[in-house]
Amino acid sequence: MKKFLFILFLFLLSSLNATDYVVKGKVRHINTHEEISDVNIYVKDLSIGTTSDKNGRFTFHIETPNIDHILVFSHVAFDTMQISLKKAITLSNFYIKPNLLQTNKIIVEAKKAKTEFAKDLPQSLTIINAREFEGRGYIDVGDLLRVDQSIIIEEDLSGKKTISMRGGNAEDVVVFYNGVKMNNNYDNVFNLSLINIEDIEQIEIIKGSNTALFGSDAFSGVINIIPKTRQNYTARFIQKIGSYNSGDWNLQLNHEILKDVYVSYNQKRAGSKRPYALDAGFLKNDAVHYSASLLYDFSDNEKRDNKNISIMYMRSDLGYDNNNLSLGIDDLNQLVSARYKGSIGSFDHFNMTLSYQNLDNRRTFIFSKKFFDRYFLNENYYLNIEKSFFYGAHSLLTAYQYENGKLDFKEESTSFRGLESALLTREKHGAVGILKFIIPTGSKYLSLADLNLSYRFDYVKNQQYDVVFRNNQFENELFSGLFAENDWKASTLKFSAQLKGGSKRTAYTFYLSVGNNTKFPTMFHQLSTPAQFNPERPEVVANLSPEQNHATELGFELMLDTPNEKNIDGIQFTVNYFKNMYQNKFRSFFSPTSGIAFFDNVPNADISGIEAKIRSFFLQRIFSLEVGSSNLFISEKAAFPFKSESKYTVRLFFDYSGYSATLYWFNESSQFGWIRFSDGLFGQIELAGFTNMDFHLSKSFEIYNLNYNLSFSIRNLMKDDFILEGIAIRDRRFYLGFGIEY
Repeated sequence: MKKFLFILFLFLLSSLNATDYVVKGKVRHINTHEEISDVNIYVKDLSIGTTSDKNGRFTFHIETPNIDHILVFSHVAFDTMQISLKKAITLSNFYIKPNLLQTNKIIVEAKKAKTEFAKDLPQSLTIINAREFEGRGYIDVGDLLRVDQSIIIEEDLSGKKTISMRGGNAEDVVVFYNGVKMNNNYDNVFNLSLINIEDIEQIEIIKGSNTALFGSDAFSGVINIIPKTRQNYTARFIQKIGSYNSGDWNLQLNHEILKDVYVSYNQKRAGSKRPYALDAGFLKNDAVHYSASLLYDFSDNEKRDNKNISIMYMRSDLGYDNNNLSLGIDDLNQLVSARYKGSIGSFDHFNMTLSYQNLDNRRTFIFSKKFFDRYFLNENYYLNIEKSFFYGAHSLLTAYQYENGKLDFKEESTSFRGLESALLTREKHGAVGILKFIIPTGSKYLSLADLNLSYRFDYVKNQQYDVVFRNNQFENELFSGLFAENDWKASTLKFSAQLKGGSKRTAYTFYLSVGNNTKFPTMFHQLSTPAQFNPERPEVVANLSPEQNHATELGFELMLDTPNEKNIDGIQFTVNYFKNMYQNKFRSFFSPTSGIAFFDNVPNADISGIEAKIRSFFLQRIFSLEVGSSNLFISEKAAFPFKSESKYTVRLFFDYSGYSATLYWFNESSQFGWIRFSDGLFGQIELAGFTNMDFHLSKSFEIYNLNYNLSFSIRNLMKDDFILEGIAIRDRRFYLGFGIEY
């Protein structure tokens, strides 16, 4: 009957001299039913077709329809699907299956990964797509990143969350947001809780010290957070409630106001209140996030010339009130950035980013007859210009990076001695060159060799003005870093080799990277007090010399597609060995009788380790199981306080027909911190090891033109009543969420 109606319809079309036939529908993920954009749909053996839009929809015309025509659905991350026109006219949704080997990164299922890190030297890389955390109970970026076996999230009672990667300190990880460096000039640390997780499209994690393009401060790695600029909805509202009277709501608005001009706005308000033990007070946290962006895409598809301009504003205002200790913190972070990608006349492959960051922080403390009121305003301008040159398969990337920062520091305190106020400035210039040689081998099992050589030169200049000490005391012997114009220069050279190959059902990548890196003293180091000379340890010195790092890394990745197996669809396995050797490593600590920060330099400190991960897919990607491990060997624990030397993770994923579930188990070994006493010796503080589980369950469904999402999450399922300063920080927590979008 359907065949007869189809032939009758074609006859009526021809009788009306109309030769066009419209084919339309929506492309979806076979398991999650998520809409898939950028899918190529065309008629086999005919030069007609189209591409699915951001909502997975497509429409195109066939001038001479034939019942035997074949429609082809092709996407880099999915198996190619072919379907007859006869069947297509009866469907409104077309489901395609993700493919393991075509993506080159197994975790990217919705679309091809477009990572900034591809421009740098090959290293261990992880990409987390929004699909893995949207609609789940994650509170912020820190909660999400801790699922990685190489990452430890350090959280203090104020809610501030910093990241440790491969045993390094928080100042050894550089965080980018939309390509803009977020670390402040004060101590080179970024608070991850300042980022709204609902505003993120993708998170890229590069591990290791041998990055050339992303700055000299990245001794442990880089996090690049990519915000959403184009959405597949017009409006979305999310409400979450949970333990400790916590709750937050999030509103997102998106619209294409003109052709190829996209605007978006996001607002989030959140808060929680945690009681102390024995009714001794409470902790109260409040947060307000705003972000807005504008994207103008004026690419020329015929010339394959990608051009776009984006403007972004972000503001995060965090408040913290410790009723028990009379401690309060106000943290305001603002960022304005503009970015251009494309060409200028004949000057192609050009990228420029300009940004301004403002960090306004105030901390007050009152206890008995002691108090301090510390304030600093950090302003930073950032410019990054990149130009790529291509010579066949080879390329040269050049970049110039400029930073200009100012720190206005003030402190009132009952302490008799110490710094009262100072104005510090910092200017940094960086030049980068990365040569890439792509060498086809012609071998069946080794398809190509990728050789990379990078050079980076940095110049840093720090100046100090209006230095005032409390009670007019001259403390040159303690704050020597404030009485000289610091001028540093450093050159770094790095080399990497990457080999790729495989067969029809397997693909492997092997890489080796070696190089050196330099990190310059921060303004925090200059505002700190050098440790006093200890004649029993003359090798430990206190100065402002830059740190040096020499890094070596070996990595191997294997992907195996198993379509002939009944239940297993594919396997991905990665293993990395790395070694970081530090010279003149900064070691900061606080006196137990004073709030003044001290620092010294450890001549030699090493971290080496092995990390591995295996992920298997089952039942057409409905289930996946991931097991990860990280084992570190730290030679000088005082230089890397409170770092777990081992971490093991297990994650089980379920994704089917709008239902999504994640069970995450992890084990972190004990952590050790150090306090230095007046005799110069260290005392050890131990935090016990931590084993626990998280569980996330969500359901998405569609009614008319509205999409709904319900979520339920449990953190720390295995109850742990570990108390820190009267607060349980590892205890069980529950969260419920509801979302609606149009």
